[in-house]
Amino acid sequence: MPEPVTLRLTEPADAAAIVPYLFGYHPNDAVAVLAMRDQQVVFIAALRLGEPADHLTRILADKHIATTLLVGYGAPGPVTATVDDLEHALTGIGITVIDVIHIHDGRLYHIGCPHHGHPANGIPYDPHTTAAAAHATYHGLTALPDRAALAAHLDPIGGAERDAMTAALTHAVTHLNTLIRRQQPDIARSELDTLLHTLIGEALATNADRGFPDDRAALLLHLLSVEQPRAIAARRVHGDDTHIQTWTALTRRADIHTASGPALLLAFAAIQAGRGALADIAATRARTADPGNQLAATLHQLIRAGAEPADIRRVLHD
Repeated sequence: MPEPVTLRLTEPADAAAIVPYLFGYHPNDAVAVLAMRDQQVVFIAALRLGEPADHLTRILADKHIATTLLVGYGAPGPVTATVDDLEHALTGIGITVIDVIHIHDGRLYHIGCPHHGHPANGIPYDPHTTAAAAHATYHGLTALPDRAALAAHLDPIGGAERDAMTAALTHAVTHLNTLIRRQQPDIARSELDTLLHTLIGEALATNADRGFPDDRAALLLHLLSVEQPRAIAARRVHGDDTHIQTWTALTRRADIHTASGPALLLAFAAIQAGRGALADIAATRARTADPGNQLAATLHQLIRAGAEPADIRRVLHD
């Protein structure tokens, strides 16, 4: 795992500016919740404007969170209404809200919490000029325009690339069936396990981009469409950029019949990296492609329950 990035937040503008980098996208029309323990942000979540707060407050209570900071993005009316409901729910279970920030139309406001030097009509706010944003960018963190833009990173390839992968996927079925028919069941299973590990190694070595040939990618995708190889592969997944890039690329190269496996492994990589939004999107993709993928269903439940990256790493690798 890469060394964690430490970002210090000293001003309200820093907190507001860093939120999109923590999510990986700008949470427009939402209230971001920064949950803190010992003055460190340990969990983040986005509550869509108008969405009930019950599920989120249960997660925060289960995590024994004592302090939160709220940052609302959007029009004043919906933001204020959502913040009021959320703040009431949080204080009702003993969680302190230390500040409520509202970002709208290039200005920063404090909702119901007067601060010296922050007038009622707000102050000018440019997220790109804050020290926190500069440090986030320096460390390679990015913030896409919205959640849809993050999801678009998993869009299937098209054009000539898609045609080539379709042909490779068809040929891979024939290749695997021939391998199975030529061997005794135990020998065939052993050869398939060896092939699985070899293909995963090749994929990771190339980030599964065009350096990973279509015929090899197709074999791996078909193997990952089976429950046992998926479970074996999951134990090789970590949360570094190589794994995220590899399983993203394979999710894009897959067709609807083979997308569940790589999308599941991407979800495992993303949640270990603390990228909850990407993990949720990937798990959704896995379940859409194969509603019977029980491992994807279980992981998706854990993601939406606020599973800790360390807990997922422990299950996979201890």
